Amino acid sequence: MKSFMIAMVMVAGACFASAQAKEKKYVDPNAYAGYGPAMASKAGDPMAVEWQKKNEAAIKAATAPEALKAHLKDAAAAKALLGKVKGAYASDPIVLTVAAAVTQQVMTPCKCPKQASRRALWSEALLETATRSNDAYVQMFCLDQLRWCGLPGQAEKVTAFAGVASDKSVKDFAAWVARELAR
Repeated sequence: MKSFMIAMVMVAGACFASAQAKEKKYVDPNAYAGYGPAMASKAGDPMAVEWQKKNEAAIKAATAPEALKAHLKDAAAAKALLGKVKGAYASDPIVLTVAAAVTQQVMTPCKCPKQASRRALWSEALLETATRSNDAYVQMFCLDQLRWCGLPGQAEKVTAFAGVASDKSVKDFAAWVARELAR
């Protein structure tokens, strides 16, 4: 009886293996699903690393500490930079890079007595730009920067914005940012 059971298990296993061998292998319809095609350059559509290499000098100049401080001299300067953030795929990548660098700079520890006021100025500009814009991309960009440099006292304003935002993804993200700021 025991040998009969073993024989049945072996026959079932062989049948299963044979059925699997006859099945077609899955082919992902996404042309970029594999690492090779996803990392291949495409004429007229550079990868981020290619763009960065080509624009290295411009990026370095635009994100130099003194250049970044110019965007923090007052609220008008901060808002002017953020006013250059446009809808999805419409912004100059240098502008987005500079805005992210400003966020990083206001969060960099230093003994500068103006650092706290620069952070407050920048985070207020981000919050105002997000709440005044009607574009979901601009709102998300500003909220994403705000989550890094926002202040706990801004959580209520972000929560209020989450309540009135028209795009569900913006509402959800704003609520998340508000929770993070309130911690």
